[in-house]
Amino acid sequence: MLSSQPANDYLQSYEAYIRDFKTAYKAMREGDMTKYQAVIDGAKELQKKSQKLSGELSPEEQQRFANYLNKKAAELSQFASQQH
Repeated sequence: MLSSQPANDYLQSYEAYIRDFKTAYKAMREGDMTKYQAVIDGAKELQKKSQKLSGELSPEEQQRFANYLNKKAAELSQFASQQH
């Protein structure tokens, strides 16, 4: 947990986005594009939330936040490569 409530909200939204992305990706691989719009909407929402985080975190928390995002990006990349 971070000291900033908006940052914690972002992390929760990001976790939900990852779950939605994985579900939509699997569906797309099977020819079902219906879940794709939810992923696009989720990405737009995350972008809005990330813009509001500017100045919310201490330098230490910014590093923890960046490390978390990098870890999740690697997780998504690994997930996508395993789906081929």
